[in-house]
Amino acid sequence: MMSTFLKNLFRPYSNEYSKTEKKIAKYLLKINVEVSTKTIRELADEVGVSKTAIFDFVKKHGFAGFQDFKIAIAQNHDFSRETSAELVAFPEILTQDSAYTIAQKVIRFSESSIKDLINTFTEEQLTEILKLIHTSENLHFIGQGLSSVIALDSYHKFTRTKFNSNYVADYHMQLSHVAKLGEKDCVFLFSHSGESKEIVNLAKILKERNVNIIVLTGNEMGELARYAKITLVVDSVESFLESESLLSRTLYITMMDIIYIAVLYSDEDQNKDSLQNIRAALDYSKT
Repeated sequence: MMSTFLKNLFRPYSNEYSKTEKKIAKYLLKINVEVSTKTIRELADEVGVSKTAIFDFVKKHGFAGFQDFKIAIAQNHDFSRETSAELVAFPEILTQDSAYTIAQKVIRFSESSIKDLINTFTEEQLTEILKLIHTSENLHFIGQGLSSVIALDSYHKFTRTKFNSNYVADYHMQLSHVAKLGEKDCVFLFSHSGESKEIVNLAKILKERNVNIIVLTGNEMGELARYAKITLVVDSVESFLESESLLSRTLYITMMDIIYIAVLYSDEDQNKDSLQNIRAALDYSKT
């Protein structure tokens, strides 16, 4: 399970990390509390960096030394939550909870996470995203697996704007699609892991073609973020089912709702015309 303590510790510094620091942070997130059992030499060898690099990294985050860093990780790790139950999707849910108690906890946790979403992006990022969108002729939404569902939902929204929007589900068709794009295109790439081989491959092609790339991910240190002009980190705390990203789905959709509504009101008249034309076309389905 990825450590919430470490993610919160690293987040304020992530944009200024060097390549070596990103490598260290990524490995620490992977091993989590295991680092408390390692020497600085063992950790340096495993990461493939020098002892000095490890020492400088922990000092950067306010620790007197590596030992203090290890103690902090151990103290902030909730060992009581370690369980072999692989169906625990939210950190507060216990196996003995009733269905109604689970419902209460899921709603409460979702509410808290959505409120915290405002702290994961800046006004400058939103302004830059709107600028990229308005300097583009076409918008494209791409993801794999569950991220493909988020991409489809985003496409469905943005068809109501004045922009031409595109969504392609099949990976091989996505490869063909992105190979034809250029500087006048803006592509939203969705990947919670930030490491999906398919999405990273698409990002490489898009980067080579000077396409504007906006990445939404749960892993700001993943390979995918390297190719983005703007990266929005959609952070959620889900234990044992990181691949399921149950709560993250809601947060991604909320983030895209924010961008969509901001786009609508940035050019209200033209988008109003687009909405009216779509509504008129949909009226044919009611006859």
